[in-house]
Amino acid sequence: MAQWRVKAALSVPRGLVLAGPDGKLLEQAQTPSRIGAETRTYGNITVALRKRDGVVFGTTPRPNTEIVELVADVPTGDDPQSALATVSPILEKIAELISFELGAPALIGSIGVIDATPPVEVGEDRQWLQAINLPTDRSLPDDRAGGTPGVVTGDVAHLPLSVDMKDSEEEAALRWFVKSLRASALVDQFISAWIALEILYDDSDVRVSSPYHCRNGHPIEACPTCNAPTEQPVRGESIREFLVRGGMSEHDAKTAWKLRQIMHGNVPFDSKLLDDIGDRILQVRAVVGSNLKQRFGLTETHLPRYEPEGLVILGLALGGTTKATQELIDPIA
Repeated sequence: MAQWRVKAALSVPRGLVLAGPDGKLLEQAQTPSRIGAETRTYGNITVALRKRDGVVFGTTPRPNTEIVELVADVPTGDDPQSALATVSPILEKIAELISFELGAPALIGSIGVIDATPPVEVGEDRQWLQAINLPTDRSLPDDRAGGTPGVVTGDVAHLPLSVDMKDSEEEAALRWFVKSLRASALVDQFISAWIALEILYDDSDVRVSSPYHCRNGHPIEACPTCNAPTEQPVRGESIREFLVRGGMSEHDAKTAWKLRQIMHGNVPFDSKLLDDIGDRILQVRAVVGSNLKQRFGLTETHLPRYEPEGLVILGLALGGTTKATQELIDPIA
C-alpha cells in the first residue's frame, strides 16, 4: 500500500516583547517565535510541527509572522489527491486550534505531497503534488487567484458622478459590499455581501405574504378565535423573490438563503453547501451591484459590471514527479 509524506507551510504570528529600562522610553522591540517543534499522532497519521527557513512556494510572510511546517505521514491513498483529502481535515483542525491558542490566525499557504512508499532511494523519481491550499479550505484570498472573481476587468475607473447618498441605507449597503470585496475568506465575502443585500431588500417594496403555518407545516388561514387572517410578509420567501427579480434562479436563491440560515444558526450546518459558496457570492454581488447602480442613477454602460457567473478558483496545484531526498527517507518522529 502506498504511503505519502505531506508538508504544509503554516504562517503563524510571532510574539511582541517591548524592552527598555524602567521609566525610560522604549529602546527595543523583540518578536520571538511562539512555536515549538513537536510530534503527535492522530489516529494512524503522525504529524510533526517544525521550524522552517526560507521562502515557501505559495506562502508570503506577513508582518510579525514566521513560516513553520506541518509534516504528516499518511499511510493510505492511491494518489496524491486522495492522500491530501485524507489528511486535510486534520491539518485544517490543527491550524484552527493553533489559531485559538495564539489568539491570531495561523494560515496554511502551501501543501506538498510526495510518494514515500518504502523502499526509497535518494534521487529516485517519485509522484508529487504541490497545492496552494487544502481542498477543504474556503479562506483562499482572491489575490492568489489573480483578481476578484466575477468582476469584468480591463476597464478604467473614473471619478464618480456624485458622492452624495440618497439615504443611509445606500451608504450602509455600499460599505458592506466593499467589505465583501476586501474580505479574504469566501465565507466572510458571502456574509458581507448578504448584509448589503438585506439592507437593500429592507428598503425595497418586495414582499411575499403567506398565512401562518403550524409546526407540521399546515397553513392556518385565520385565527381560530377571532377569525382574523394570519397572512403576513415572510422574510425568507420575500428575500428569495428579491434575488430572483435581481436575476438569480429560484434554485440558486433558495440555496443562497439556506447558506444565510446556516450563518445564523437557524438550520443544521451542511458543509456541502460551502462547495458552491463561490458561485453564490458572484450571484449575490451581481444582484447587489445592479441594485446599487440603479439607486446611484448609473446605466449598464457605467462601472461596475459584476457577473453572476464566472470562474471561481478555489485552489491551484501542480503535479508530476520529483526527486526523492534524504529528508523523505528520514522519519518525522
